[in-house]
Amino acid sequence: MSLVAVLVVINILLLVIFRFYKVFKVDTFQAIVFNYITAVIVGSIVLGRFALDSSSLSQAWFPYAIALGFLFITGFNVLAKSVQSFGVTLASISQKMALVISVGFAIIFFNEQVNTLKIAGIFTALAAIILINIPSKGLHIDPKIAKTGWYMLFLNFFFSGLIETILFYVETMNISESADIGFVVGLFGMAAFIGTIIMIGGWISGKMKFEWKNVIAGISLGIPNFFTIYLLLRVIDTGIEGSVIFPILNVSIILGSALLGLTLFKEKLSTLQWIGCGLGTLCIILIAIS
Repeated sequence: MSLVAVLVVINILLLVIFRFYKVFKVDTFQAIVFNYITAVIVGSIVLGRFALDSSSLSQAWFPYAIALGFLFITGFNVLAKSVQSFGVTLASISQKMALVISVGFAIIFFNEQVNTLKIAGIFTALAAIILINIPSKGLHIDPKIAKTGWYMLFLNFFFSGLIETILFYVETMNISESADIGFVVGLFGMAAFIGTIIMIGGWISGKMKFEWKNVIAGISLGIPNFFTIYLLLRVIDTGIEGSVIFPILNVSIILGSALLGLTLFKEKLSTLQWIGCGLGTLCIILIAIS
């Protein structure tokens, strides 16, 4: 459980870092790219050598690393925008409700235990997602985001679920070795490669401007971000069912981020959103105790 506790704290830390990006006017995309570069360096330091070489191309996990690289660079930007536009609490809950996807996958494809409580939990989660996505008059929302609707939280939910599912599949099917740092660095490396090409193109075209604060912001994010994936794979490798471990992780992150949002950032939720938060917590508890 100590691994789970550390994983929860690190995930909440990522949300807080994203929140401060807006305060210091950090270019989110550039910071995320530098974050992935940092994660590759951190992984190589932990491994004791540069983790990516020509042999990586022949590894069974390499195609999954490519897919996750695309999902990471896209999903992380969506998460950052969600935190900056809707606050830590709503962004965290929409992200963690993605357990509907990962738990559903674990039950269907790995024949994990299913009963009335788990089914009730999944339907409760869907209700929570709908209520949480109803705008609150008390929240200060980015006008540009508000004009296009609340689709950002849905995308946050979808990408998070897809990433969790692929990571769970790779680890459970032993496509990579137990919590393989090479695989972790590989997926971060792909995200860094894709993001760097886009970023350099932005510099050349003048659409982006290099600033050291973006580098610093990326480093501050990249160090804990590496360990969110590495520790998640280690937790999965303990053999606990995905339909149990994901709810336990997610309820802890939701409660922790909600408390932080209310106390540190003075975020306000509408009555319906409070009901949604309650249902979200209830759904995770139902699945966990099932």
